[in-house]
Amino acid sequence: MTEAIRQGIHAGKRAGAAGLRDALGLEELIAPKVDWPHELRIFMTATCRKKERSTWRRPNRRYLHQDVVMPTLEGNSAKEIAFCRDASGSMFFDNALTKVTSEMVGIAQMMDIEKIHLIDWDGSVEYRGEFTSDTFKNAPAVKNVVGGGGTDPRCVVEYLKDNNIKPDCVVMLTDGEVNEWGNWTVPVLWAIANRNKITAPVGKTINID
Repeated sequence: MTEAIRQGIHAGKRAGAAGLRDALGLEELIAPKVDWPHELRIFMTATCRKKERSTWRRPNRRYLHQDVVMPTLEGNSAKEIAFCRDASGSMFFDNALTKVTSEMVGIAQMMDIEKIHLIDWDGSVEYRGEFTSDTFKNAPAVKNVVGGGGTDPRCVVEYLKDNNIKPDCVVMLTDGEVNEWGNWTVPVLWAIANRNKITAPVGKTINID
């Protein structure tokens, strides 16, 4: 059954984006299930938040040894994030694609991101586009998922390296049905939509369900 679905997906891909969009059923996204402000607070602060505002709540430690108290900077925006969406065959079960797509749209709405790399991947990278927080939600590529093959997150690692893409962090949106998780040189957050609780051996994991 899984193989037949994958073959059908590839047939839709060859027929055109319109047919593929209907097969995915992504016309209506759902409300995000994750409390992203809470979950991303530590992760984004440590990895990819662009500092914007001065605050005296925490003195700038670089000047304390000089007995000089200066404010630190904080903000709710990010410069560059890669949303890497699993588009393999297993994602067409249990509404997984709709779930992960809804979550990444929720992140984009919550944060002011200067550059978003949207990457669809299965056994290889099938699509990449660049957006901002403002242009991301209504971009056709958000619902027109490209993929349907096997599952290998390592293709994302190689793609980022080969194309000299250096985001502040990578958000991998997947069902976690993978064997090899890859060796990452950038901060990686796994947003996993699966009935079973799966924890990635690298980076930070958030279980959507």
